[in-house]
Amino acid sequence: MRAVLAILGVLAFGSALRAQAPAPAPPAQSQGDQAGGAGNVGPAKPDSQPAGEPCQASLGHEWQVAVTDNAPGDPIIDPVFKVSYAASVRGWAGQNNKLIPLFRVCCSPTNIERARTVAGLLARYYCYGRERLVYVNSNGDGPKTETAFHDPAFPTPGAALASAPHTTDFYLDDVDRGEGKEVDGYLFIFNASAPMHPVTVARDVAHEFSHLTLPGFRGFGQPEDWTNGYLGEVLYLQWLSEDTEETVASREDIAKWANGRCNRLIEKFLKIGPAKIRDEPALHFWGFEGMLLYLRQIYGLELLARVINYQTDNGVPTLARDLDLSISYAIKAMPWAPVVVPGTLTAGISSADPGAPDAAWTWAEAGESLVLPPGSACRCWVYLRGDNRYKIRAEVDTDGWRMRGANLAATTASLGLLSATAPETLFYANSEAWYEFQWRNIGDAPAVVQGWSWSPIDKH
Repeated sequence: MRAVLAILGVLAFGSALRAQAPAPAPPAQSQGDQAGGAGNVGPAKPDSQPAGEPCQASLGHEWQVAVTDNAPGDPIIDPVFKVSYAASVRGWAGQNNKLIPLFRVCCSPTNIERARTVAGLLARYYCYGRERLVYVNSNGDGPKTETAFHDPAFPTPGAALASAPHTTDFYLDDVDRGEGKEVDGYLFIFNASAPMHPVTVARDVAHEFSHLTLPGFRGFGQPEDWTNGYLGEVLYLQWLSEDTEETVASREDIAKWANGRCNRLIEKFLKIGPAKIRDEPALHFWGFEGMLLYLRQIYGLELLARVINYQTDNGVPTLARDLDLSISYAIKAMPWAPVVVPGTLTAGISSADPGAPDAAWTWAEAGESLVLPPGSACRCWVYLRGDNRYKIRAEVDTDGWRMRGANLAATTASLGLLSATAPETLFYANSEAWYEFQWRNIGDAPAVVQGWSWSPIDKH
């Protein structure tokens, strides 16, 4: 079994994260601001339906998207900065080849190709959000479909694609006013005619679209007050990389950026730990984002959708301090199931004392197992329901393990010895909380960590 232990570099977190060009070399221009990657493009009246091309929003329903140029007309004035636009295109989306116009992208006549690209991206992101962020709640009145997607065209959750949708306007402003912006439902990219990596275009569109369509936690200030923009960058671009159609860039380039960003944010959370994020969320924006993505990694997208869609009793937007409440709500609404943490989400350390202040935890590269030399330790975090016993199984290849667990209240439990022949033990979670688990390799040979799972026994 090949295994590599590597130290993942930590990028500078802040506005530079968003501005930084992605690692892949720019694809050919035909994969950038060209019509072929955005959907069918052609002249059409606003009320005439174009032919659509496939959009793989999920393994379920079939969606189609298209882009059309609007006929020349009177200049369009944006309501925020009062800029005049002489050209525009439309983004369409729908099911069963029944497409409706959902987006209008306004631009200068010389930037029409980028406008087509943006319209195609918006249409695809819309399909992904509509399809993937749905879950079912069961109550006294029976199952009820809910969604964490704030539909800009049909504000009522679960509404059918029907007549009279609201059209969302997206403006490609050539003036350099800083980063993009969402203002009262209007979306902007600034300095929009400047050269831009195709993946950067996809990311910037996803960021502003997410402010409009994803619920968010707020209360941070820097780099932004809300978490939904940066969270949506990862989600929408990962979904874009899974689409069966080649779009603004190659699926490989998009996946490389989106998965790399996701891994770095999760690493930020793992290094900080949930206690600091819980106690001082406003100081740990990037760790907070990483915690949300980590929850999705170990519990699935449905749990993340429930967490971000949580609302306090008085109906105000979820604040950073409400994270524990939202996780508790989401966990209890999910069916009982094993909690699985892969080896790639586990930190390893060579220090003899993992509690030492200068301990340097490192993570395995994505797709690799974590290798620990004799005498070294590793740790991971997991959120468990309280008053329940769990059967813990370590997926390791080693001669011997000692394992210990501690929750955020710093209580510890001696969990005995794990070996390759008996890799299971029991753990009692006395309260609902994040738990940190540490394992130490007490054998004479390196240990290959593939992951661990917590299977509920009592199910209280």
